[in-house]
Amino acid sequence: MKDYIEIINKDNSKTKMEVVSIFKLDDYSSDYIIYKELDNSHYYIAKYKGNNIVNLDTNLSVKEIELAKLLLNEIIHN
Repeated sequence: MKDYIEIINKDNSKTKMEVVSIFKLDDYSSDYIIYKELDNSHYYIAKYKGNNIVNLDTNLSVKEIELAKLLLNEIIHN
């Protein structure tokens, strides 16, 4: 079963995205999400706090991006 989220773009339009993975990184307090365009053209990584996936923050540190990319590569290639 696939899960989806809606992203509100800068122009306030909504875009449906597919959730690829939700995860935690050791030593970080946020939760993380990898999501993608429905046509698989782009993948995105963001962090959020709390039980609800709202207020996604795409301003990640270099280390957060590196760790998330490792996970994403594992998911894509398996």
